[in-house]
Formats: sequence, C-alpha cells, structure tokens
Amino acid sequence: SITVRGPPELTSRLKQVMSSGRIFITTKEGLLKDKKSNEIFVAASQIEANDIFLHPYFFNLPNSKQLVIIYHELVSHLTKEIRNENEALRDSNSFFCLNEELSYLDGKAVVSVSMEGNIPEFEGHDAQNANTRGGLGAYMGDKLEGLFDIGITAYGIQPMYSKVIKKGEILNVDYDELLRIGILHKVFDQNGDPLKLHVHAWDEQDINNPHLNPVVEIEVYRVNRGGTWLYLLFSKDVFDVLYTENRVHRFTQEIVFGKAVYWLLKTLNINPDILHLNEAHTVVAAAQLRADAMFNKTAIVYTNHTIVPAGLEMFYASALNTDKNRMIYQIGIPENQHLEFRSKFLREDGVVDFCYAAIHLADVINAVSEEHAIATKNLFRRMYGGRFEVQVVGVLNGSGKTWKNTALREIELGNLAARKDELSAAHEIGKKEAFEEINRRSGAILELNKLTLWAVRRIVEYKSQYPVLRFIVHI
Repeated sequence: SITVRGPPELTSRLKQVMSSGRIFITTKEGLLKDKKSNEIFVAASQIEANDIFLHPYFFNLPNSKQLVIIYHELVSHLTKEIRNENEALRDSNSFFCLNEELSYLDGKAVVSVSMEGNIPEFEGHDAQNANTRGGLGAYMGDKLEGLFDIGITAYGIQPMYSKVIKKGEILNVDYDELLRIGILHKVFDQNGDPLKLHVHAWDEQDINNPHLNPVVEIEVYRVNRGGTWLYLLFSKDVFDVLYTENRVHRFTQEIVFGKAVYWLLKTLNINPDILHLNEAHTVVAAAQLRADAMFNKTAIVYTNHTIVPAGLEMFYASALNTDKNRMIYQIGIPENQHLEFRSKFLREDGVVDFCYAAIHLADVINAVSEEHAIATKNLFRRMYGGRFEVQVVGVLNGSGKTWKNTALREIELGNLAARKDELSAAHEIGKKEAFEEINRRSGAILELNKLTLWAVRRIVEYKSQYPVLRFIVHI
C-alpha cells in the first residue's frame, strides 16, 4: 500500500527497516521526550538505528489509534526518513484520510477564496486585524491549516488590506516588518520580477462614464498559513478597509478581487479541481473561471456562512447611482458569453445579486451545520421562490490549533493521557489569559477563584445553543 502514496523504492526501504529495526517498550523519558516541548510522547523513533520506542500506555489505546501511531513511526519517520515532526504528521494523516475516509479527494487540488481570513502568523501586528473580522475569517484560516494536515493540495486567496480600524481611527498597515522577518513573501514571475496582476474596473469618481475603466495594479504576496500557501492580493486604494460601508467601493473591491483570482490562477498555472467560494462576495471569480474552457474540470462549491443580509451580497443600481448594465459590464465576461452570465447575476427586478449568481454557478452549496442548511434553504426559497430548487448540504465547521490551549496541544501531540495536574495547570493558565482579555476589552474584573460558566457562541436562530448549554441547563 505504500506505493499508492509514494515511489516503489519505498517498498524495499520498508523491508530493510522491518528486517533490521527493533521495537522497545519503555518509560525512559530520554527516549520518549520531545526536545522542543519536553512533553513525553507515547511513541518515538530513531531513524539512524531503525528503532521504535513505545510507552506502555500505547497498549491502552484503541486498535485504530495504535495503527496510526505505528504507521507514523514505521513509515513516515523510518521508511520515508521524514525528520520534521509536522511533516511526518501530515504524511500519516494524508495516508489515512485520503486512502480511507476521503479517497475521492486524493490527488485533487482545492482553491479557497474569501474576502477575509485570520492569519495567526501575523499575530502581534496590525496586519492580523486588518485582514479578518469575524467567524468567516477564523474559518478561512483554520480551513487552510486543516487541508494541509490531511494532505490535500490547496491554495488560499484573499485580499491584503492596507488599512486597519483601531479605536474608531483608520490607520495604515505596515507590512515591512513581516516581509523582513520572512513571514510574508513577495511572489515573483518567471522573469524574477515581483508578480503584478492588472485588471480593469470602473473609475469610482465617474462610474457611469463607459470610457473610464482604468487598470488596477495588484501586487501578489503569500504567507504559509499552517502549511498551505495563502496568496494575498494587495492594491492600496482598492483593498483598503475590509467590508467598507461605501457600496460603490465594496462593488469595486469584489469585482477586482474576482478578476484578480482568475488571473492569478492563470499566471501560476493552477487549475483547481474545486473552487471554494466563502460567501457570495467572491462569486465573480467563479464566473471568470466558468467562462474559460481551461477550467472546465473545476467544480464550484459555494458556502453560505450567514443568513443575515450582509452575507447575501446584492447591489441595487439606485443605491450606487448607476444602472444595472454598467454593473454587469464590470464583471468582465467575454462578449460572446455576456448574455448567458448576465442572466445568472441579474434578477428580474433589476438587482445585481451575487448570491443569486452563486446559486446558479455552484455545483454544490453547503452551510456550516445541519440547522444552518435548513435555514439557508428556507431563506433561498423565500427570496427566489420557485426559480430553482436549491439543495443545501450541512457541513459542520471545525476549528484550528490557534484556538486551543497551548499546553493542551502539546499534551495531545504526544498521544498520552493528560495527568490531572497537567490539565489543572493548563486550565488555570487559560483562565488567567481569558480574564485578562475580558478586562482589556470591557474593563470588567473577574475573580479567578470563582466558578465561571463559559458560553462562546453567537445568539442567532440557526445556531443551536444546546451544545454549550446541555451540561448546565439542569442547574
């Protein structure tokens, strides 16, 4: 089965490892301790000696977990000689996820696009808050991390905003330090020059002038978001503030972003099997790909993250002081396909509706839970009537490592059961950090020695409160 995930010579290497290698059952900390975190692992290996070391607790684990651990040490480390633990974990996760649970995604490439995304690598810099605002941003960052963890080839694309709002004041974001320390990287073209994309958009000072469609220049950067390359599109004046309230400018941002996604994929020769749209704000990218035969194999998945109006992007000509034809022109579809795509964006009442277009263009529509899927389907039925029968699949969101207690993450990495004192220490550290954050945000001072009940969830009708309340409803 190794040859499914790698070259045939791995078979002979595996035979060599198995014939000369040894397995030791031990509790010696020197053999099981991680040098970076000092945590005791349930298993470890030495590549040079072809040896595997197992803690006795290994035999208390379920058989399925034991199999994963043995594969990780025997194949990922010893046979493939992967020394970096994160890379080895990805190799192991890839084998089990893509060979068993998600075999249909083996060898597929996913491109996920969003108008925002949380980038934990930017922590401590204004750049982090400039590029994310809420749950969608958190999800986007976590998704890219998760795709890497299970071995799926993926790319993320989002704008890189030039301004941040702090205490009601709009300030410029300085990315120079992130570039200097190697977290943020410029992307270069085939000639070794910084990659720049060029797309047309209307002139916001005279949007109704058909002769004014100036070129917008976009610089391309990227950051390693949990193992997946996240491409960041920078245009100082267009991508200035995330979710601007200026509807003309918001339309410009989303048009420019969609066109830039298309040209980035063309330039880098990335032909995804799946284009994932996070909210309808990104639908212009889907239209651009659908209009190009190069992307005929690309399936489009549209995820609706919220059923509030802000999540269903619609543009009214009267609100923008323009006309529907001028807006449709900005989408940039080739003339010979103009009428086909016009009907996907333009409702009978003259509204340019990005949600309407996303429903038309998507092969699959999903929401972020089963309840949300039901609410989304009902919403679409109320909005669009019998124009089309919309099927919405519920896919529960997960979360990334960023949101988990650091000490708990290190314990889990070792696959050992946490001791009571370890859990207590991790809890106290986390509680102290949380109380400090509450104080910073609200000024409230909570007492550490008092029982505190936590419920972190937005109160909206389509999000069940039961999961966070079920343990305390009887109190």
